[in-house]
Amino acid sequence: MDYFKTLSPFAILLFVVIVLLLVFTDIAFISASFDYSTIWKLVDWLFFSGILGLFLPSIKKSLHTEVISATKFSGRFLETTKFLFYLLLFYFGYFVAISLLKWLVSAKYLFLFDKAINLVFNTSISFALVISQLFWLSNLKTKGAKKLILSFISLLGVFAFVMAINFFFSDEMELEENARVIDTFFSIAGIVIVFFAFKMKNWIAISSRYVIKRLILYSTLMIVLFIILLSQGFHFQKGLYFSNFFFFHLTQIMSAIFLVNYIRVFYLSIISLPLSKIVEQKVYEVNSLSYLTKIVRNFNKIEDICNVITELSYNSMNRSPAILVFLYGNSFEIKSHYGLNSNFNLENVHNFFRNIELSEINSSKIIYSFEEFELNEDFEKPNDLLFKSLCIVPIFVREKLFGHLIVANPTEHFFDEDDLNLLSSFVETLSIAVENYFLIKDTIEKEKYRKELLIARDIQLSFLPKEFPKTDRIEISSFIHPSEEVGGDFYDFIELSEDKLFVIIGDVSGKGLGAAFYMALLKGIFFTLSKNIKTAKDFLIQLNSSLFRKIDRQIHITITALLFDFKNEQVEVVRAGHLPTFVKSGNDTLVVKTNGIGISLAKTSYFAEKLESLSLNISDAEYFVLFTDGLVEIIGDKDINKGIEKLKQIVENEVFSNPKELVEKVIENVRRNGTNFDDDATLLVLKVKNVSSTKIERYDREVINQ
Repeated sequence: MDYFKTLSPFAILLFVVIVLLLVFTDIAFISASFDYSTIWKLVDWLFFSGILGLFLPSIKKSLHTEVISATKFSGRFLETTKFLFYLLLFYFGYFVAISLLKWLVSAKYLFLFDKAINLVFNTSISFALVISQLFWLSNLKTKGAKKLILSFISLLGVFAFVMAINFFFSDEMELEENARVIDTFFSIAGIVIVFFAFKMKNWIAISSRYVIKRLILYSTLMIVLFIILLSQGFHFQKGLYFSNFFFFHLTQIMSAIFLVNYIRVFYLSIISLPLSKIVEQKVYEVNSLSYLTKIVRNFNKIEDICNVITELSYNSMNRSPAILVFLYGNSFEIKSHYGLNSNFNLENVHNFFRNIELSEINSSKIIYSFEEFELNEDFEKPNDLLFKSLCIVPIFVREKLFGHLIVANPTEHFFDEDDLNLLSSFVETLSIAVENYFLIKDTIEKEKYRKELLIARDIQLSFLPKEFPKTDRIEISSFIHPSEEVGGDFYDFIELSEDKLFVIIGDVSGKGLGAAFYMALLKGIFFTLSKNIKTAKDFLIQLNSSLFRKIDRQIHITITALLFDFKNEQVEVVRAGHLPTFVKSGNDTLVVKTNGIGISLAKTSYFAEKLESLSLNISDAEYFVLFTDGLVEIIGDKDINKGIEKLKQIVENEVFSNPKELVEKVIENVRRNGTNFDDDATLLVLKVKNVSSTKIERYDREVINQ
């Protein structure tokens, strides 16, 4: 059980020690025939308090509610139920064995042993039931889950207090009668709290048929076991009275609560079982469409997505063979098939499709029986062609009939309109994928070189920010010049909060449409990951994990990421193989060059090991200058190192009062030297504003200027 796995070994060991000490003390107390005097009451309370103290970590953990999916909750519920079942089964097994032994043997020490073991079981069972209930409540998708947990905990606290008052202020004749009344009241109160907390119909109804059957089985067994447990009575015996008394009655009220829980689970499982197969099928259909959408985004070959389509069709249509046919004029090709017997003769399938004239079927249709086919008179149906009903869905690409998805079944009247709609959804996704595939292929193969460059340039520019973040904490200016061969320079901003700004600049190696498309891919992944940005380093690690082995090995991506924290007046700098960053404060210009390798060049573990994160204190009027290799190549006459040094000199020596003026000074220097921008070049300048710190001396220059 997941919840008990999270308990520390020390807590488990402490529980065992306290229970064993309680048992040995109880045995010693009875053996020595001591009176239940003040000293023994104190010992009793110490043991009782020690066990209750072990509940505190579990109570604290339950307050941190974790809302999980209905499917995951059903799995955890079933796993917890198994744990409780085996615990109770072990207890009742012991009960039967000791009863037989008592019948055969009568001895004082056997009585002492039985009493001690009952104390252990009552303590352990009550502990397990309380923890299990807290575990379920903390995972329920219910409004006010914390209030429900606190209500349940308060109920147990009041129960303990009332039981203590009853125990110490009632005589022996009234004690058990009062305890039964208290048990009844708190059992009903606990049942009411838990009943309204559990929205069981939701998670049971969408559980799989297998899970529902297991819930019925275990619920039945648990109902029987809890009825037996509730039928037991408490017999006053010498010993540590209160510990025995309290944990017995705690077990009773928790058993009543769990009995009602499992009766409800049993009832809802029974009424959900008839529809479980339909629900399971619908859940599979939804998951299939979701899976297919993901495949479409990343497929490389038409054959790959065709194979996925036929496999999903086969599974969705109750294992009916699926065949995907592409048309080529008056001929056709079976592109993919799934579910056909290995001994099946494809040539017979070819002949059959040829005779039903697939090219004439341009709308979705269900053929309920073989008699509906209009076949040539000389065509004889082969013995291995067991089709008796078909579902045929045409595939249109660019408004032309491209092929058909055909699902066959050996039963007449097998398919209905719902099946046709689902297959149509598969085909629609396939049509989009094929259309996109040919669109890219036609763009690369048929468009002339210059058109390709223009398209790529438009793609590159369209993914750049249309405007800069509107904040009084930072001022930004940029310059980007896509070359005629169009590279993969990019930059972007994400305002994570009022006080945090995430900045990224990067370069995708290569030229033309390919580089621009990879840049577009990066843009999409960037926005997906940006929802959960904690640190710039973690972001680049996740990006590498998303792209490793998923892009061409010849493509190299370098990135520098800055995470500004204006509240704490710090910036995190991380560099994945990119050029260094300049930090200008006053008359000093520092070169920040942290360690790191390019994206997708190595496994994530090695990438993370080599990636270095550097946190710097930011000061007012401080400039951060980021750039790509194209810019420094132009400035340094193809020599990157020379270009970096020249750019640094420009930043140091030129006079400017804002980022826009610095960008203009850099461009002016390039053009003054008679150099043209014949490569893609990007420059991004950020100026920090309205922060209290103004001293650059806080930087560690030896770390920065490495």
